[in-house]
Amino acid sequence: MIDFEASNGAQVVLTNAGATGYILVERDSDSATSVSTAYLGFEEMVAWREFEQQRRDKEVGRWRWPENSDFVVYPGERGYVSAINERTGAWATASRAEGYADTGHGTIHNAIAAYFAAISEPKPWHQAIPGQAWVVEWTADDESFEKALLVADFSAEGRVFADAEETVTLPISSGMITNARRIYPEVAS
Repeated sequence: MIDFEASNGAQVVLTNAGATGYILVERDSDSATSVSTAYLGFEEMVAWREFEQQRRDKEVGRWRWPENSDFVVYPGERGYVSAINERTGAWATASRAEGYADTGHGTIHNAIAAYFAAISEPKPWHQAIPGQAWVVEWTADDESFEKALLVADFSAEGRVFADAEETVTLPISSGMITNARRIYPEVAS
């Protein structure tokens, strides 16, 4: 009995393998008799499922509430977020600007409050683009620094603040950055 057939033709059969786990069976498409089998214990199966869930959450840009994984939060425009209970389809929308906090209105509202507590508010420099110059303040090893830096796009690291000599490179989302202000092009008032 096949429990699931994936889009690539792999067939999954879940059985009670010694009351400890599951067996994944994949049939070779070239031969009806060729079968490869891989064993995953229950703990490994749970870990793999959570790994894939986290990978997919990141891929589609959603945040999953660690306290109750049925609830996901999607960031929206102008600071709004939408929370959805994947089990029931119930949803709610709120924004940080409304002073949203855990007000005890129910679990979906608790998920939104947890999202705002876990995800820091975007900083202006997170929108920095290549070709701009910023005065950046940061701390490292209990020392504070301030320097005019350019925004560059390094494929391996994404967008970074860097000086001309490349002695300083900071990802624009670095937690070491405490403040930054754009100096070129000037911000129109």
